[in-house]
Amino acid sequence: MYEEALRVFSSSGDRRGVASALNAIANVHYEQGNLAAAKTVYERALPVQREIGSKRGLAGTLGNIANVLDGQGDLPAARKMHEEALKNFSDAADKRGMASTFTNLGLLLNEQGDLAGAKAFYEQALKIDQEIGYRRGRAYALSGLGNLARARGELAAARKAEQEALAIRTEMGDALNAASSRADLALVAIEEGRPADAEAFLRQAIEVFKKEKSRDDEASAHAALARSLLAQTKTAEATAEVRQATVLLSPTSAFPVRFEVARAAAGVPVATGGAAALADARKRLESTLAIATQRGYLGNVFEIRLALGELEKKSGAAAAGRARLAAVAKEAAAKGFGLVARKAAELSNAP
Repeated sequence: MYEEALRVFSSSGDRRGVASALNAIANVHYEQGNLAAAKTVYERALPVQREIGSKRGLAGTLGNIANVLDGQGDLPAARKMHEEALKNFSDAADKRGMASTFTNLGLLLNEQGDLAGAKAFYEQALKIDQEIGYRRGRAYALSGLGNLARARGELAAARKAEQEALAIRTEMGDALNAASSRADLALVAIEEGRPADAEAFLRQAIEVFKKEKSRDDEASAHAALARSLLAQTKTAEATAEVRQATVLLSPTSAFPVRFEVARAAAGVPVATGGAAALADARKRLESTLAIATQRGYLGNVFEIRLALGELEKKSGAAAAGRARLAAVAKEAAAKGFGLVARKAAELSNAP
C-alpha cells in the first residue's frame, strides 16, 4: 500500500507525499524489527524533508533514526540525533514533538544508567503532555516513568504508572502500545512475586504482537514469559518460550531485546542444572556481557552480571559467584538501580 503511494507521489512530483510515504514504509520495517531497512528508508526521507523545508517532518524523521540507532547500540549517535530532532521541533513550536523527544531522551539515559537524567526528561515530557492534552504522549511518558521506577526497585510506583498508561492506551484503542503496557506490567508482577499474573499479561500481549508482526516485541514477551514460567516451576514450558524467542530474533533485532532473550535462556539451566548446559549458558552470557558493556547499556550490564553470578553459584563456583554478586549489589546501588542491587545482595547471601 505505502509502496504504491510512494510511486504515485513520485510520479506526480508531490514531495510532501514522498516524504510521508517513505516514513510510513520505514515505520513498518521498524515495527517488524528490521532496523537496518528502517534506517535506510528514513535516511531517504531526510533530504526530501530538508528540500521542502518541513522542520516538523525533519524532526520526526531524525527522531525515528535516533530510535533505530538506539536499538542498534549506537547510543551516543542516538542522543545526538534526538537533540537535533528536539531543536527542530522547538523551532517549529511543535510541543507534541518536543514532549515525545523528551521521553525518547529519557529512555536513552535510562539505558545508559543516568536514572536522574532520565527522570528529569520524563517529567518534562509529562508536564507538556498534560498541558496540551496529548494523551498518547502522556501514556508514553508514564510508561517511561514506570520502567524507571521498576529499575529503582519502586515496584508499587512502577505498577501505578504502567496501569495508568494501559488505561489511556486501552481507551484510545491503541492495541499495540496497550500490549506493551501489559508486557511492562508483567515485568513488575514477576518482581512482586506474582508470576501467574505476569503469565496472563504476557499471553495477551503476545497475541497482539504476533498479529501486528512486531517481532522484537514478541521475542521480548516470550523471554519474559519464560521467566514467569520458571518462577512457577514450569520448566518445559519455559524452555519452549526461550526457543520461540530465539527463533524470532534476527541479526537486526534491537540489542536490548537480544539481551533479554539471553538472560531468559540462562535461567533454564539455572533451574534444571547440568554441567554442560550451565557451561554453555555461562559462555553465552559472557559474550552478551561484553557487547552490552561495549555499547554502554549499563542497566543491562548489571542484569547480565547478576545472571552470571547466579550461574556461577549453580555451577559450583560459589565463591566467584558470591564475589560477582556482591560487586553488582554495590555498584548497582551506587547508580540507583535498586531492584538489581537488592536481588544481587539476596543471591550473594543465599546458601
